[in-house]
Amino acid sequence: IFQRVIMNLPHSALEFLEAALQCVERGTIHIYDIAEKERIEEHRARILRAAEKAGRCVSSLQTTELKGYSPVESMFVHDLRINSGEKGIYRESDEKGEVREDR
Repeated sequence: IFQRVIMNLPHSALEFLEAALQCVERGTIHIYDIAEKERIEEHRARILRAAEKAGRCVSSLQTTELKGYSPVESMFVHDLRINSGEKGIYRESDEKGEVREDR
């Protein structure tokens, strides 16, 4: 079991997310991703669904655009924080650093 996992293959990291979630009970998974800006919310939803399916409590998911990759795509990193607490609590920081909590 690890406290930090770095998934730095941006074209295929999401394919291995289920395996990474099995390796972290409490800690952070950094998921590098290449996507169109308009589709990034779909990728975030996919990450949250995978965490829920694995029975992990997501304390926060922060997505940061790192750089442009092509005219329509950018490289992002999703910092997924896993907590050992109650399942289903999810906190998200927006661009201004304000936290939103969903149950």
